[in-house]
Amino acid sequence: MKVFIDWCNANQGFVMAILTFVYVVATICLVLLVRGQLNHAVELEQGRTRPFVIFDLVTEHHFVFATLTNTGQTPARDVRLSISPQIKAIIVGQNAAPSEEPLKEIAFLERGVAMMPPGRTIKALVGHWSHFRNRYSDLRFEGSISYNDQVLISYSEPVVVDLAAEEGLLFLARKDIDDVARNVEKISKTLESIERLLKRQSEGGGSTSDAAND
Repeated sequence: MKVFIDWCNANQGFVMAILTFVYVVATICLVLLVRGQLNHAVELEQGRTRPFVIFDLVTEHHFVFATLTNTGQTPARDVRLSISPQIKAIIVGQNAAPSEEPLKEIAFLERGVAMMPPGRTIKALVGHWSHFRNRYSDLRFEGSISYNDQVLISYSEPVVVDLAAEEGLLFLARKDIDDVARNVEKISKTLESIERLLKRQSEGGGSTSDAAND
């Protein structure tokens, strides 16, 4: 031990240089560690408060709706969707075949959304399940959705919607709205015919009774 002490006393400059170097290295490691923890904390906070926009297709009362929801805690800006096959609202025509029915664009799918506050949901009717099933036989849609947060950090997530899993669970009536409308029209015409027949019988009965009194 005495030899080591004597050596340190004789080489004080060298020993101080080594100690200073060790101190500097330890300080740099500590700074890097604190910086990494700070960055991790910032990432966790951003992940907790970031916007999170979800696209989905939902079935309600035999109808299919396209929905867009911001489930995050901050607004989403410049929301853009790219979906294949392209989804459009189905306009039911009286004489059009299911595969030839006219389509109408859904605004938020075609042009996106400038800003969605937290908790905001946009919902659009696509069509009756029977027409939707005829138009989009695969019932599977894929694409992506992109948007920015308040500090212009960009996000992009894949979108996969598969309604085939719901097909067997969804109760489908044998007749859709078009069939119901046609049946109502037939019933209305039948009631009108019965009313005219009863009116003619009533008028004929009155004439026979007057002739008998004369």
